[in-house]
Amino acid sequence: MECIQMTVNITHEESPAGGISVFVDVYFGERKMQDILDVAVFFQAIVKSGRYPLFTCGCGCFGCGGYYVDVECTDKDWILRNKYHPLEKSLLENFEYHVSWEQVHNVAAQIKGYIMQLIQKNPGTMLMSGTIGEVDLSNFFTEENSE
Repeated sequence: MECIQMTVNITHEESPAGGISVFVDVYFGERKMQDILDVAVFFQAIVKSGRYPLFTCGCGCFGCGGYYVDVECTDKDWILRNKYHPLEKSLLENFEYHVSWEQVHNVAAQIKGYIMQLIQKNPGTMLMSGTIGEVDLSNFFTEENSE
């Protein structure tokens, strides 16, 4: 299958919960994916195949929105398949996107660079995916995760 272009639009705002909320919208070709990318999960999903809660509600709490996606890491491509309900894990939509590793690494670098700039400008401030996310991204990008 031919690879599709993956792009992201990253924004942030002050969180009502304190800290900074990061929102990563993902596009495959012209299609904008529903909900936002969970940044911490994305960095797990690009190293190991499996079913991941890759997209989360804008609030950042998986389950009130968001969905699971099957991810396959092959030598050639990063493959995303199907959308599954966040609680029941039932199939909601069939799709299959093949993304070249070059594209995946470019997106990962873009996300990491954006977050690292926020960390530098706002030392000690909690950063999260979504309004009240569940993972402090400023702690996620430690030396062992930053490669």
